Amino acid sequence: MNWGNTPILARHGAAQDAAVAGRAEGAITSTGAQLSVESWGTVLPFLPVILNAPLQPGLKVDFRAALSSAGFDTIALTNFTVLRYPGL
Repeated sequence: MNWGNTPILARHGAAQDAAVAGRAEGAITSTGAQLSVESWGTVLPFLPVILNAPLQPGLKVDFRAALSSAGFDTIALTNFTVLRYPGL
């Protein structure tokens, strides 16, 4: 997962992981963004992260995923929400 040009999460699930999940929140400040990230899986251990990202004009958020081999497994983004507070 990338926040602009700042990678904020990269995990590799094992074959034993029936599911892998992640969550990220970002708060924009005058100097950039403060990000809170969590990831976990069936076997993959819980990983919490808090980090700062610099100001980035035209911010692009990337969600990337890949399977190690072709098969019946799937990858899906199930929720993506943007809240913008007018006047801030």
